[in-house]
Amino acid sequence: SSWIDRSDVHCLRASRNTAMKFTPIGYNDPIFAGAFLGHIALVLVWIGYSAATGKYQVVESAGGVVALFRGEASVLVAPSPAVSFTALLFGSIIFALVWSGIWLLLLNICPAEIVRISLVFAPCMFALMTLLCIIQGNLIGAVMSALGVAIFAVYAYFVWHRVALTAALFNSLSKTYQKAGGVFLVAFGAVLLQAVWMVVWALAVIPVKNGGHGLGVFFVFFISFFWGYQVIANVLYVAVGGVAARHYFNEQVDGAVMTSTKQAATNYLGSICYGSLIIAVIQALRAMCQMAKDQARENENAVAVVALMVADCFLGCLESLAQFFNTYVFAYVAVFGMNFSDASGKVWELLQNSDADCLLNYSLTGTVTFFACFAAGLVDAILTSFCAWRLHLEHTEIFGAGLLGFIIGLAVMSVVSYIMEAGVTTLFVCFAESKELLSSFDPELSQALNDNLDAAREKQNIVK
Repeated sequence: SSWIDRSDVHCLRASRNTAMKFTPIGYNDPIFAGAFLGHIALVLVWIGYSAATGKYQVVESAGGVVALFRGEASVLVAPSPAVSFTALLFGSIIFALVWSGIWLLLLNICPAEIVRISLVFAPCMFALMTLLCIIQGNLIGAVMSALGVAIFAVYAYFVWHRVALTAALFNSLSKTYQKAGGVFLVAFGAVLLQAVWMVVWALAVIPVKNGGHGLGVFFVFFISFFWGYQVIANVLYVAVGGVAARHYFNEQVDGAVMTSTKQAATNYLGSICYGSLIIAVIQALRAMCQMAKDQARENENAVAVVALMVADCFLGCLESLAQFFNTYVFAYVAVFGMNFSDASGKVWELLQNSDADCLLNYSLTGTVTFFACFAAGLVDAILTSFCAWRLHLEHTEIFGAGLLGFIIGLAVMSVVSYIMEAGVTTLFVCFAESKELLSSFDPELSQALNDNLDAAREKQNIVK
């Protein structure tokens, strides 16, 4: 192949349009990719320096997690607690993976029923909370819970007619992922990388916590944590989006998972790091707000608490908007290989001149994924607690096992749900760019989108 210099690459990127698909030109936004990889290297160097200078103390105790967060690497005297914890950890992961498989199977067999169950889940949970509050004599709690029942029941009633569209979307994606089963291996790899990153970051932040450093240092470390977490998640997002788009356009279907994942982790990594950094900064600011709010509560400073609550609310809205925008940007990156700035321009045009935005808002994807994640956490917590009880652990340890199960179930299912969310957004982007191909890709989905398009437009106009 002919050599392309930097000026040629710049011209090609500037002139890139949606006629060019799945063809990366060099490496997008390399400055951000270099900054991200450099920051990872600095974190590892800091851990090595901390270990070499004795910032991690090794003690003969059974301090467990408390000792770890004091900066002590605990050496357990009796092996049985470690064995029990390891067994519960791996058991919890297995439960989460099995539940994820069952959920995906049910989405493929009866997607409409799963969507309906997701809609009635929240009213039923609030009804249960109302009953428990009445039994305990908590009148205020019962009234608030009953209000929650009413709100979510009304919501379910008014969106019930959207079930068919959401079911068609999930059914279509389930068929696609059956043909490209490697996406689940990529998702599993993302889960493992998230776990490794959490451990690495925890090792890096322990010396900082014990060293009495200022809030500025914590802010930097919060950015580091959220940036790493977001990059891993969004590499998965772009990889899965590329797979869904290749099947939609019926191009490069063979080896779609391998090719799309490779491009996401190399050619498009800079754009992913760019968008992820924006989210990470906002999330770090929210974490700092939470720390300041907790401190203000301890100091009984009501004015500061209220001001920080307002700031956190504003940052939460800003984060939601940025996340929403990034989902479309990364879809364009996955399909058309654009850098972050060019993809942002396309998204702005899409939101102004396309039906993709109103259709995405019209679907119930978020409701279904929330139900799936919460249910996964709940089931995993129950099963892990039962295993802890069978191991004859103490009551506090059983509760801790249940909490561990809930977190792992929620985390694993969040990644699996991310696969579905990435696929749905990418399908809408593909639909916006090439509507005529949808009928050949999935006739049932094409019919569902056409049936709901007028209603989605009307809803969008009312909101505007």
